[in-house]
Amino acid sequence: MAEDMIPNEAEGHYAFEALDAFLNKEDPNSWESMTLQVVFCNPLGGYSFREAVVTTQEMLSTFNCYPDQATEENRATKRQKSISDEENIAFDLLDNYLKVNAGATESSFDRDQKEASITEVLNTHLFSHLAVGDCVIDDNISTSGKCSCGCGVDVKRGNNFLGLDLTWHGNVNMMINGVLPLTVLEDEDNTFKFEEQDLKWSSTDDMKKDISELSLKHKTFKSQLIAETITNAFAQTNANVDLLGLPIPAFGCTPDKICVYSYDCKNDILLKKMDILKIDEEHLTALTIVKIWLYLNFSLFMRRDSTDLDKHPDLGDYRAKFLSCNENVPRFYSKIQPGALVFSRASYEPSLRFVGLRQ
Repeated sequence: MAEDMIPNEAEGHYAFEALDAFLNKEDPNSWESMTLQVVFCNPLGGYSFREAVVTTQEMLSTFNCYPDQATEENRATKRQKSISDEENIAFDLLDNYLKVNAGATESSFDRDQKEASITEVLNTHLFSHLAVGDCVIDDNISTSGKCSCGCGVDVKRGNNFLGLDLTWHGNVNMMINGVLPLTVLEDEDNTFKFEEQDLKWSSTDDMKKDISELSLKHKTFKSQLIAETITNAFAQTNANVDLLGLPIPAFGCTPDKICVYSYDCKNDILLKKMDILKIDEEHLTALTIVKIWLYLNFSLFMRRDSTDLDKHPDLGDYRAKFLSCNENVPRFYSKIQPGALVFSRASYEPSLRFVGLRQ
């Protein structure tokens, strides 16, 4: 996102102040992502997301998918250029949320809430205010059609299925803008321990020795989230070529934390945001909201060449190696569509799965 894309200060000063602080004062290290390499996974065989097994190794490449604003010659206060209608809408959403809704998310949570309730509150009081498109909760999650906090707001429901019968597949808790999956884990104690599970081996023999044990241990929230991230990236780029070459984000949430993974299936680059976004009362600041907003509107503001191997050939050493983990992976994952197509195990012929959006 370029500095000269920030809207006029007088027309949206809440968003302006938050963006100005983010662009010029925020610690760049808090925005970095790290590349991950897949050491072992089970992408074929018809495993659900909850059955996914993914072990990864952290790589040394860290970078920012958004431009370094400190290098710009002109600050936002001095230059204004015309921006698209969709970008204007996104800025208005950010400004309105900062003005009216900041703090509403935290006050709406009961720490003992279950998965469905957490999803509904995140939908109603955070994501739906910052996303340009719809935030749709899966039919399997929300049954009442209203936010569970008691506010009475209707939630949008639909079928959030991703994948094929022979690939990773399943329904995600929420789809944001029809592009970004979100999964909720209600047990916070077990949610983010996967930060410590990224593995490093001193030799190939050590890695092979541990694989069988790790296969069981890594049926975790981390494995589920990476499987959803990768599967969704293929689904979205297969449906919309304009997204090809972008690392498409996916979210994992508890009532007070958000972690973010992204995958660029064209260049086979898997990223993990290094810092977890905290959304409890103390940490849901304007800067945190800006970060969430940028991810939600990634197709508008993300730098399009951040993971391009042609422009950054040095990234070739940091590929995820997902595409090469099995010779059949590219063939099957190239057929995935978002929520609309499944393959029969018996015939391998495609059959339609109709997806409806309900209030």
